[in-house]
Amino acid sequence: ITETFVLDEQMRERLAELNPSATANVANRLIEASERQYWKPSPQDLAKLQQFADELEDRLEGVYQGVAIS
Repeated sequence: ITETFVLDEQMRERLAELNPSATANVANRLIEASERQYWKPSPQDLAKLQQFADELEDRLEGVYQGVAIS
């Protein structure tokens, strides 16, 4: 899931544009699975996943690159 939907930049952006809320849920579930030790990604993949989840959260809140959009 991570390789196909998060690490692939084109797929990641496509999903984030189509349904950012559902995509954020997937990212957060993967992070939760790692925290509960159900899944052990590489440190690099986990960092990318966390960065993606943070970016999605910003999109959902209307914040882009540190600037809130009114």
